[in-house]
Amino acid sequence: MVEQSDLPPLLKAFGADLAVAMKRDEAGRAASAVTVGSGRRPRLTGRKSLPRLGRPLIAAIALLVGLSSVGGLALAGTFDGNAISPQSWVDGQRVQPEAAMTPDQTADLEILRRPRVASDELPASLVPSFTDNPQAGSGANPSLSRRAQGFDNGSAWVIPGDGMICFAARTSVTGLGGEGCGSDASVNAGRMMVVGANAASPGLFGVAGIVPDGVNTVTITPTDGSSESVAVHENVYMADVRGAFSVSFDGPSGPVAVGTFAPPAASQSQPLSCGSADGSSC
Repeated sequence: MVEQSDLPPLLKAFGADLAVAMKRDEAGRAASAVTVGSGRRPRLTGRKSLPRLGRPLIAAIALLVGLSSVGGLALAGTFDGNAISPQSWVDGQRVQPEAAMTPDQTADLEILRRPRVASDELPASLVPSFTDNPQAGSGANPSLSRRAQGFDNGSAWVIPGDGMICFAARTSVTGLGGEGCGSDASVNAGRMMVVGANAASPGLFGVAGIVPDGVNTVTITPTDGSSESVAVHENVYMADVRGAFSVSFDGPSGPVAVGTFAPPAASQSQPLSCGSADGSSC
């Protein structure tokens, strides 16, 4: 379990405000079903803001597995180039968006090597998630975004930054998803995974991630179910899963255990989960 005392100020604020938002969301649903789906997104005051996730309320968790973790939640502990930590952004520091992609970013990601087309544009509703949000510390540049092609439903974008690569996704069935950023090396190695959930679909989680060139499928294994092979399109996979699960794939250098996601108990005040470098349970 994640102890609140172990969390940095940014995550403490995130958890507290998200818990309040969830209570308000549930109260609103009970009061009137007509108001649900208004499209308004919860935001924090001041410099802090919750991730913009395209639903009345969605709790998104970025599991950047293989990087240093804080209180059980794996975060981008290494910041390459001029990138700064989310907490530094909250404290007032700023970084300029990356002007162009680097070989380190494109080496193992075909999606970033192809020319950008009109459909790659990041939706206006998602741009603030990487420009007016702690994730802006990554130096993400929405004008460099690429949208993964090949999905019949759902959508996902890869957004290069300054020594960092960011990711935003909405899964195919429920539209659940989230955003996150990781170092060039971690993302190119397949260590980027985002998980999203909302109050309208209890127990259902949208998972999406990035894998390197040559990986055609990933395996998602629910704790209480059979493994599922999920197709990869332009380095991206997306799926909707119930309950706890793990994600793995066969990479160019052998099997890779991306990580395990375990939903927090209903009684937990911190809506956080965890990841690990070796894919073991949290």
